[in-house]
Amino acid sequence: MGSLVIHPLHLGTIGRDKSIFTYLKNTGTQIEAPLLAWYIGGGKHHILVDTGGHDPEATELHGPYRREPDQDPLSQLAALGVRAEDIDVVILTHLHWDHATNAHLFPRARIYVQRRELQYAVAPLAPHRWAYEAYPPVPLHSDRYKVLDGDAEIADGVQVYLTPGHTPGLQGVAVHAADTVYFLAGDNVPLAEGWEARQGYGTMPCPDAIHAVHMDLEVYLASLRRIERLGDVIIPSHDWKALERREYR
Repeated sequence: MGSLVIHPLHLGTIGRDKSIFTYLKNTGTQIEAPLLAWYIGGGKHHILVDTGGHDPEATELHGPYRREPDQDPLSQLAALGVRAEDIDVVILTHLHWDHATNAHLFPRARIYVQRRELQYAVAPLAPHRWAYEAYPPVPLHSDRYKVLDGDAEIADGVQVYLTPGHTPGLQGVAVHAADTVYFLAGDNVPLAEGWEARQGYGTMPCPDAIHAVHMDLEVYLASLRRIERLGDVIIPSHDWKALERREYR
């Protein structure tokens, strides 16, 4: 068995006010950001981290949002020589529409999700409700789920860590490649520039490093400090820089 390799998958593009990704900063600055998922190969299991969003034609609720014909999850995996039935593990960092909609496309996969995330998704607070609305809806009860209560080893070299912040049950994924531990931080770290600037105010983190959509800020800050310790390289969830490399090994 070779060492683990992470392949970024580009699953569409959203337009957003940058302030949604940077707490109390950049209001009025419009940006485009990729929807990302991650295929982890090189090990015993074929692992997919997150599954992207629905067909943009299904609803206008989450626009601006577009997806090219080759940017659906199956096409992106096929370009790597991976079939839907090859995927036997799906890890959902959280259950927002742009991260969890397409899990049904992988019928052989066991789906790993945190119990706290499932519980919150049942009845989120009103300002967060739109983010959990997906088409088709993400099922909240499924015998395919492996429901986790905290940190867990998923496969050799792949662990999940409960890091609440952006959502109550967000889990990050540590991938031990040949010489580097990569950490897929999910939407706790949406932009690379925010993470890189986290010491800008003399304490970690500065507002650039904090997603504007979050729950308990104190808990979120603790998770960000934990993330610093969990990975050698922190990979953001909505940043074009993540696509500058075809693989992380």
